[in-house]
Amino acid sequence: MVPEQHESKSERESPHRGLLGFLVLVSLVEGDAHGYEVMRRIERITGGLWRPAPGSLYPVIDSLEKEGLIECMVREVRGKARRVCRLTDDGWSMLVDLLEKKVVAYISILDHMLKALGKAASVLGIERTEAIYSRSVGELRNVCNRYCRER
Repeated sequence: MVPEQHESKSERESPHRGLLGFLVLVSLVEGDAHGYEVMRRIERITGGLWRPAPGSLYPVIDSLEKEGLIECMVREVRGKARRVCRLTDDGWSMLVDLLEKKVVAYISILDHMLKALGKAASVLGIERTEAIYSRSVGELRNVCNRYCRER
């Protein structure tokens, strides 16, 4: 489960600026999606650790739409009318701004996590922490390699 978010005053006033709003924008990079699909994408994005509840997701979608960051329209999907959303130009611009800030923050967080893992080696023993470190660095390397190929 994802730890509780501690949002700043501006994030409380504009819910889309929090983690869930950010993840909605990121999920829509893959293309148009209705709410349930957005939930599934967020679950995949978070490595299966979190799927937002509809009661949390839909107010954020409404907020993003009111802000003009996404556009939603009713479409038929597999025989059912669904509210399908997509990023607007303003949404893409906001996403780039958020990514610029969050990538720096997440790299710093990852740096501190790896330092903590190194420190834990002296407490728990090198074998367990070395496996975690190797797996983490390997996965990070895979992400970086995939990004470089896609560019």
